[in-house]
Amino acid sequence: MFKFYRRGLWTAIVASGAALALAACEDKTVGPGSLTPPVHGYFAFVTTTDYQTGSASIVTGDTLLHATNNVASVHSDALARSYNGFIYVLNRQGADNVQVIDPLDGFHTRKQFTVGNGADPEDIVFQNVNRAFVSRYNEDQMWIVNPNTGQRSGLIDFSWLADADNVPEMAHMVKVNNRVFVAIQRLDRNTPFFDPTGTSYLAVFDPTTEQFVDADNSTPGKQAIKLTGSNPFGELVFNAASGQVWVPEAGFLGIKDGGLETINPNTLAKSGILINENTFGGDVTDVVAIDANRGAAIINDSNFNTLLVGFDLTTPTVIDTIYAPGSFALQDAELSRDGRIFVSDRTPVAPGIRVFRASDHTQITTTPIDVGLPPADIEFVLTN
Repeated sequence: MFKFYRRGLWTAIVASGAALALAACEDKTVGPGSLTPPVHGYFAFVTTTDYQTGSASIVTGDTLLHATNNVASVHSDALARSYNGFIYVLNRQGADNVQVIDPLDGFHTRKQFTVGNGADPEDIVFQNVNRAFVSRYNEDQMWIVNPNTGQRSGLIDFSWLADADNVPEMAHMVKVNNRVFVAIQRLDRNTPFFDPTGTSYLAVFDPTTEQFVDADNSTPGKQAIKLTGSNPFGELVFNAASGQVWVPEAGFLGIKDGGLETINPNTLAKSGILINENTFGGDVTDVVAIDANRGAAIINDSNFNTLLVGFDLTTPTVIDTIYAPGSFALQDAELSRDGRIFVSDRTPVAPGIRVFRASDHTQITTTPIDVGLPPADIEFVLTN
């Protein structure tokens, strides 16, 4: 039931108790053989899963929104990040590796390397082409790796942020200038649903020196940012228009105790909860920044239905409901560079990618774009 909280409710409701298909954990390079031609330009890379089998498809970034399905095999519990034209798939619980995919080589897997058995990699950020940081959800040590070779060059100790179960639950990350922000959920693994322990943080470190940045000079030692809410569940979003880091805080599942908080990446000052979950109408599990103040959020309501809502921080209020499939179906939302919101819709009868205009929330897709298996994570990629 751990997936119930961290990955989203779909796993528990639809596939509770099902074993995830395992992927190889050892360091390996996969040989050529993909039939997919090289893909140049801008596109969405979508991991897909039925929580037993995993795959990946792509959706073009042009107005045609054409999908090419099953361009690569990935783990059944995977998310993707892109950097310098390559795709880095985090094959998570049960696989515990990073898979490096080259779109210009027919989505051939050029490298696949372990980050420690049972570690459960949750995110990766890059300092440069030879140096990256991997948050490991089940461990208290972050790995520093060469993303080309998979070689580990160092560790960053997060044990000082752990709760009584000795695991801090380091989750999503975002890099802003020369600071890396790490969501520290601090969940109680001795409870059935991994309940929040009451205090969650954003830890901040300098990727050059590997030293933590003190968020509170008035207290001796190094301090992380103590969040107003608990359980920073969704991806951290740097809003370039406002210069703020947006932090969705889900709190306890089914209790309206969280909301959206922002952090100033320069001063490390926090805003407090700007829109709470009473206003959102449920647990906030993902956010998208449209401009300095407007955004969209995936909400899980009290009936275990997910919906996409638009909000405005200047009011602050929820503007409208953009899309409500009437079931627990929405898992990820991402904003394209031309102002469209791509949403992974796992509705059982017609799963796929739905696309909305960010400016007026109008749906562009008349039917969901078929990406094979139900879509999970969306990552936009730019190649030469």
